[in-house]
Amino acid sequence: MNDFLKDGILIYPNPSNGQFNVRLSNSFNWALEIYNNIGQSVYRKVFVNSGKILVSLNASKDVYLLRLTGINEATSTFKVILK
Repeated sequence: MNDFLKDGILIYPNPSNGQFNVRLSNSFNWALEIYNNIGQSVYRKVFVNSGKILVSLNASKDVYLLRLTGINEATSTFKVILK
């Protein structure tokens, strides 16, 4: 399942000004969490039957880690850059 998640996810634009899209190849239930560079959660939201997610992150310019957790607790992690 991890390979499917990585191959089926598109994050754009990246870098962004804090507003970006996460497009998933399937509509399932997803938990999306974003962490700053010291590991603190700065954004968390659960999406039900969503294939496209619009994220508005009000945070300082930096590199963040975005973690998606799907069904069966499968996870994928991506770098997101705020400029």
